[in-house]
Amino acid sequence: MTDNRIERKIILFAIIGITIEVLAILGFVYIAQTELAIYGKKIVVTIFLVLMCTFFAVLARLFSTKSLMMLGAIFAIGSGIVIQVLGFYFFPGLSKDVVLLSFENLWRMGIIVALHFCCYMIGIFAAITLQKINRVFKRKLCPP
Repeated sequence: MTDNRIERKIILFAIIGITIEVLAILGFVYIAQTELAIYGKKIVVTIFLVLMCTFFAVLARLFSTKSLMMLGAIFAIGSGIVIQVLGFYFFPGLSKDVVLLSFENLWRMGIIVALHFCCYMIGIFAAITLQKINRVFKRKLCPP
C-alpha cells in the first residue's frame, strides 16, 4: 500500500476512534444527569471499553506497529482536545477559573494526553499480542 493510502486510513480510523470517545463522554454526561445514573454510567463505560477493544483488535490487523503508535498519539491528542472542549461546554462552572492557554492548563492537559497515550498503547499492544497468540494456536491446531 502506498504511504498516501495508509495516511488516509490512519486519519479515517483516528476520526472513528475520537468519535467513539466523544459519544461515550456525551453518553456518560447525559446518563449521569438522569435517575439511571447508578447503573447507566457503568453500562456506558462498559460499552466504551468493548468498542475500543474491538476497535484496537481491528487496528492491530490492519496497521504496522509504527502506524499504530502514530494512531495512539493522534487518539491521545484528540482525547485531550475533546476533554477540554466538552469540559468547557458542559461544566463552565468548574472551568471558570481556568485560562485556556495558561501554563498550568497546558501542563495538566499534557499529563492527560500522556496518560491517554499510555492507555491506548497498552490496549493496542494487548490486541497485537492476542492476535499473535491466536495465530500460534491456529497453526498448532490446524497445520497446513
